[in-house]
Amino acid sequence: MLETVLFDLDGTIYNYDIPDKIGIQAVYDYACPVLGLTPEELHAEIKAANAAIIRELGNSNAAIHNRLIRFQRVLETMGKPIHPFAMNMYHAYWDTFVDNMALEPGILELIDYLHSRDIHVGICTNLTSEIQFIKMGKLGIWDYIDSFTASEECGWEKPDKRIFLYSLAKAGSRPENSIFVGDNRSFDVFGPSKVGMKGIWYCSTPEARKVTTIEIEQPNSNPSKSITPGTEIRLNEGVGIIRDEFGEYPVIHTYEGEWCRALFDL
Repeated sequence: MLETVLFDLDGTIYNYDIPDKIGIQAVYDYACPVLGLTPEELHAEIKAANAAIIRELGNSNAAIHNRLIRFQRVLETMGKPIHPFAMNMYHAYWDTFVDNMALEPGILELIDYLHSRDIHVGICTNLTSEIQFIKMGKLGIWDYIDSFTASEECGWEKPDKRIFLYSLAKAGSRPENSIFVGDNRSFDVFGPSKVGMKGIWYCSTPEARKVTTIEIEQPNSNPSKSITPGTEIRLNEGVGIIRDEFGEYPVIHTYEGEWCRALFDL
């Protein structure tokens, strides 16, 4: 019997790509003139700083997502003053990002349906707690969610199995009676499967993602796993089955429709 459905937040509850692009442009608009850089040069500096932070901290530390630390590193590397530029860059990105967020169509109706069946609905997300709290408030979904876990809170990042067990403990649920829904096949399908959960891949733009090979980094220094594009059997306009190295699992292209809710009646 289904007891709990856990959702990823970024790219799953709302569209991440659009506010991210607008937020990045806001950083360029502010920082490039004051730092004397082109957008291409600033992009290269930010990318290098992010790579250096990941090398130092590893992939299972929520601090790697902290853009304030990232911008601080850029300024230190360039010999520029940290204050006020780092905080201004941080706010240029996140204030703009949050202003441009929008829920995925049908998600609140789906959560209402799950609640009508007395199913616990939670969020399990990588990233720092403060900004995820801000996003949840902007999206207006706190009243729809029964539990919330950010990787900064528990100390482990998806796809480490401990973050899923931590979230299930909050829900008081067993893995075999739980489902995880998310937009990253490694984090949100393969990761939950390691603790016995079912995974559903949320892929709102399937054509774009099926043609890209995804490089999977396992936690705890395990070898990476290269995931090739999956073969999809479309069951109807919004739901299908993907077959790839993870095995066979459902894919949702949109939350709207009876067919989507029926997926949780299995």
